Amino acid sequence: MYILVLLFVANDAWIYKTPIAKITHVKEEQTASRKAVRGGKELYYKQTMEARILNGTEKGQNIVLKNTYTSSMITGQKYHKGDKVLLNSNGGKATGTIKTLKRDTYLAAIFGVILFLLIGITKKQGLRTIFTMIVNLVIYSAGFLLYLRGYDILRVCNVLAVVFTLVTIFFLTGLDRKTVAAILSTLCVLALIMGIFLFTMNHTAALDYSMMEYLGSTEHPEDVFVAEVLFAGLGAIMDVAVTLSAAMGELIRKKPDIRYKKLDSLFAMPVIQRAILDNAARYVRPGGTLLYSTCTILPEENEEVSDGFLSEHPEFLMTPFTLPEPIGTCNGRMTLWPHRHQTDGFYICRMTRRP
Repeated sequence: MYILVLLFVANDAWIYKTPIAKITHVKEEQTASRKAVRGGKELYYKQTMEARILNGTEKGQNIVLKNTYTSSMITGQKYHKGDKVLLNSNGGKATGTIKTLKRDTYLAAIFGVILFLLIGITKKQGLRTIFTMIVNLVIYSAGFLLYLRGYDILRVCNVLAVVFTLVTIFFLTGLDRKTVAAILSTLCVLALIMGIFLFTMNHTAALDYSMMEYLGSTEHPEDVFVAEVLFAGLGAIMDVAVTLSAAMGELIRKKPDIRYKKLDSLFAMPVIQRAILDNAARYVRPGGTLLYSTCTILPEENEEVSDGFLSEHPEFLMTPFTLPEPIGTCNGRMTLWPHRHQTDGFYICRMTRRP
């Protein structure tokens, strides 16, 4: 199915009203060399290309295209043989200038890979993510239609930001207190950021929107720019909020009792662990083994406890042990890290009582 979609998108020129051409030959020459702003040289190039039109009344005809670009790609873009490009038109006829590169095939390929990774790695959560993306796309389309009908773009975007937040966090994390906390924190931080941004905008020199590509040709470029910042900030904040909420959910799933613990009780854990270790040591015979292990990576509950015990119990010493590969031999103690060993966080310390 994925291959069929890629084949369709790669041959969908007939859908477009804009003329599309495939470049068949490229001739390139350097036209100038100037000093760059940050030193070095900025090279200027001119491309003369032959292309075959793929759609419209001129389908099958050849056309000569002209293009200029610089070595830094700040001004213009370099095109290659085989690229499909959208052309400017005049009176329904394609002209010799390029509007932009046709990117839908690349986007479909990337989107498909993302879907496969989401489903393959996260399974059920991946399906929820895909569903959320589809719902958000429908919401965005509805907001875009309202804008085209004359509604104020900032009011539309403010509503969309709230709806995006509610839908995304609710579908990805479920309905509980941590979801409510994530939604409220996202909206509060977004409001704070936009307040700082608008304050800065109103108390600094006006921006020159004519240099911001399509913003310079819109009727209210400042509103479009604010909307862009709004959605960019929302995306960054929601990324953190969803990650934190998902991490808390995973932690509670593995340790359900942690939700009932008070923070101050966690600070008392090293004292309790040391007391347990001291008591267990009384029952270890000479030459016997005492194993101290925790399900945490905190040094306060791990190395500091075992080091403190050994300093007060010289009759014990750390002795090597072996874990399954790829970990292998450990020199008396070992901390297992999720990102290194693909396990939960653990600490193991093997101590032997001297004969």
